[in-house]
Amino acid sequence: MLGDSLTEYASNVQLQGFQATLSRAYIRKADVINRGKAGWTTRDWLPVLPDLIDEWRAKPPSLITICLGANDAALEYLWLYVPLPEYATKLRQIVELFRAAFPAAKFILMTPGATDDTTVIRDIRSNERTGTYAAMCKTVGADLGLPVIDLWTPMQGVQKEMLVDGLHFSAAGNAFVHGKLLETIRAVYPALAPEVLPYTR
Repeated sequence: MLGDSLTEYASNVQLQGFQATLSRAYIRKADVINRGKAGWTTRDWLPVLPDLIDEWRAKPPSLITICLGANDAALEYLWLYVPLPEYATKLRQIVELFRAAFPAAKFILMTPGATDDTTVIRDIRSNERTGTYAAMCKTVGADLGLPVIDLWTPMQGVQKEMLVDGLHFSAAGNAFVHGKLLETIRAVYPALAPEVLPYTR
């Protein structure tokens, strides 16, 4: 699982983080590795990706999820901001690097989730702007022939329930992401569904 804080915090068991619950679903069947880094963007990830690829060569991944864009979509005056065309280019390059290194790997792209403009997050984020990055993520996924989980659209109007601080997922938000991931795996990559994989010895 590659991403930003939305992925890093997915290991928070107190909030039923979606990485933690997926690890439970895949116990003794597959390792669910969290490589989320809070504050990171596509611009941060691209130059260090070769190091991560080298780390994973000993045990090539079967499935790579990529959830980036929440920080790229920050307001322009923030150091996090990555212009939309650059975001699209770098997201595509990240996938292409992984594909070249791990040709057998499957991929799922995940859009950034909604943000809550009624919280202090409005000073550094805009839900509408984040939506344009979510749409671009879907476009990149379609161009690359990859499944994309749209987290932004279904969260509209329910941000108070889905988020703890206007940006990061609550327990309800994590349950939603967990469900969408399993739904997508079962529909697109059924051989990787947890109920199908054999137990390891």
